[in-house]
Amino acid sequence: MVRPRVGFIWSEARRRVLDRQSRIHFAHSDLSGYSIFEEAQYRGVLAAERVLNRL
Repeated sequence: MVRPRVGFIWSEARRRVLDRQSRIHFAHSDLSGYSIFEEAQYRGVLAAERVLNRL
């Protein structure tokens, strides 16, 4: 589980992982900086929508 640090939400590393131009779509709650089921479900839906949009 991610341990949020000051600046994580706006960090360059997080921004690169969320890059929509990539062919890899991550669906992990840690991308939100807060690991709970609802965030995992939300990130999964976003990743699925991005994949469907590319098809």
